[in-house]
Amino acid sequence: MKNLDRNSSKATPEQIASLRKGRLQEENESLRKQSERLYENIDNLQQKVTKASEIIQKERSEKQKFLDKLHEAAASFKTLRGKLGNMTAQRNRAHRALKVTMDKLGKANQDIANIQEEQTQEFTDLVKDYQEMSAEQRRFLPAKLRHRLDQYERDYK
Repeated sequence: MKNLDRNSSKATPEQIASLRKGRLQEENESLRKQSERLYENIDNLQQKVTKASEIIQKERSEKQKFLDKLHEAAASFKTLRGKLGNMTAQRNRAHRALKVTMDKLGKANQDIANIQEEQTQEFTDLVKDYQEMSAEQRRFLPAKLRHRLDQYERDYK
């Protein structure tokens, strides 16, 4: 029988170093891709926040216009107190305008609530994903991204 030398297939230090280097490169690539996904998520959330802010600003503007119309209607009502026919017509118009505006306001408030709920859920999901990252993985994230994610983690925990 032959004497089999089982130690002849041991890896050389160069091979071990090469293997470690390859593993580190794979991990770095994985972390880079994860970082890119996080940046994309943040950009998407920022776009949604901007859109929600625009909707809120538009609704505030409509509310102010509505209040201005109500003040105008109230002023008209006072000056036309003696003219019942005119007063009734003004009141009916104001009532219709109020009903239309209130319907729009209700829908806008519902839209805002839906957007805010979506944003909260998305930030919560982002924070959950971030919390699942190990400290070692977090260390490889850019400082600016890590700071922003830490802030979101405090806000949406």
